[in-house]
Amino acid sequence: NATNMAATNAMCSSLSLLLLLCAMVTGQVEILEISNELHLKGDDVIMAAGDGDLTASQVRDMMTNTLPTMQTDVSDAATEIANLKKQIANQTNHIGDLYNMIQKQAKLIESQNVGLQTLNATQDIQYGDIMDTVQMLNESKNKQIEEAFTYVGSVESLAVKALEDLKNVHTRIDNLNITVNTSMASCKELYEAGFTDDGTYEISPDGKAIKVYCDMSTGGWTLVGMVHTCNVRGHDEPSNWFVSGLNAEDPLLSKNLNLHDSGLMSLGVARFSDYLKSHKKPLAKLEIIAHLQASQRCLYYKDISGDNVFSTLFEVNNRNYPSTICRDEQMTTRCLSNYIGQRPAGDLTLFSNVTLYAGNVNIPSYVHMRLNSDKTISASCICSGTVRNTLWHDSGIDFHWGNGAKIWIN
Repeated sequence: NATNMAATNAMCSSLSLLLLLCAMVTGQVEILEISNELHLKGDDVIMAAGDGDLTASQVRDMMTNTLPTMQTDVSDAATEIANLKKQIANQTNHIGDLYNMIQKQAKLIESQNVGLQTLNATQDIQYGDIMDTVQMLNESKNKQIEEAFTYVGSVESLAVKALEDLKNVHTRIDNLNITVNTSMASCKELYEAGFTDDGTYEISPDGKAIKVYCDMSTGGWTLVGMVHTCNVRGHDEPSNWFVSGLNAEDPLLSKNLNLHDSGLMSLGVARFSDYLKSHKKPLAKLEIIAHLQASQRCLYYKDISGDNVFSTLFEVNNRNYPSTICRDEQMTTRCLSNYIGQRPAGDLTLFSNVTLYAGNVNIPSYVHMRLNSDKTISASCICSGTVRNTLWHDSGIDFHWGNGAKIWIN
């Protein structure tokens, strides 16, 4: 655009120069015409004088009147021509400047063309790179789609297998002629019927369905009572909490969830009475849980086959119905006589001959509770009696209170 404008200006300036030249020629023509007129008039005067038509005085007067006017005309024409020459010189210089500008613009255009060629080459390279990337993305997309279809196919296969397994389970249940909701009296019977997953089930130990938590990983144990760990004193803890079935409907019990300061929970003993009598060697599993580290636990197995052993647990008179307690289910390791009830002094509810341990190391301890019926009511939950022993993690309340427990039957 700049070059076009400069060229246009140069053309206009050239036209102006042409006009100036024409004007100068016109001025020169005028001078010639004046000179010719002067010569003609001079000739006329001379001829008139020669013919005797004019006197010498008349000739002189005529020349005197004519010459000044002609001289003025000639002088004006000369002045105009001089001005025209200056304008022509200026216009010539302007045309030269415009020509130089045109040359510069031409060089600029040439360099811009080189830049455009370089840019086009770069764009061609970039376009090639983009097309390569697009091709790679397409190949990756196609591969992912193929893998997705393969995965969907495998999921469909797994779904078909799962449906077949489910049908097999239903067939197995039908063949056994059982229903999970009402037919089984305990988790042990469910386990023996083929149910091996830990979780919440419905059983009917007395003909009425209840929700319980079953530990199937160790052979089918039914959770019947919990002492939740605690951080504060003052929990209501009646001595008949286990026998009466305190908070039996609480979902924490049926889901086996320990929650600090949630108190005592039990399914009661009456509903399990007939079931336990039908077994030759029913056991209760006592699981004591450290207050500050729930993963630290001690297990004891207690014989509950004798009369009133299970039906008086935690009550005052349970000490009148002692039974054997051991550290293993086979009832062969560190077996001692045990009761879980108020000791003769009446000041606490004792877990007699229950000693805490960490691995193979026995921890000096005195496991007990302070229930409402005990003479001395102190902190809540279970006391380990360890008092600052670092092997057992329960230094929450008075350095040995706040522990929990779970009671299971098989």
